[in-house]
Amino acid sequence: MTTSYEILLHGIFRADVRKTLKRYTTLRKRLVAELVKLQQGPRGKHAPMRDVDDPELQGLFRRTQVGSHRLIYLLDEQNRRIIPVYLSSKPRSEDTYVGWQGAASAITFDYRSRHVDEFEIWQGDL
Repeated sequence: MTTSYEILLHGIFRADVRKTLKRYTTLRKRLVAELVKLQQGPRGKHAPMRDVDDPELQGLFRRTQVGSHRLIYLLDEQNRRIIPVYLSSKPRSEDTYVGWQGAASAITFDYRSRHVDEFEIWQGDL
């Protein structure tokens, strides 16, 4: 099976995910499965995030469901890359999206600035 998108993981995302997976151990399998699907390309049901301040990034952040959690990622179609920026630390609630823009901003800055040492190519596990 060939993959059509490269998944890049930033250190901020990995650290946040590690904390969440310690608390919700069964989430790991679902997150890995979702990342495998994302390697094949984003699907139509992934809704764009609203309230993105930077006009150049509007429509590029997408969200999807991973169990009862939400995963937000940056879609770079031109380079065929997906950069996860946020996984909700709690199951869906009023706090689902709290803090996503801070993480997304830092990760997007590093990506745009080509700080390649901040990213690693996802190899199929977390």
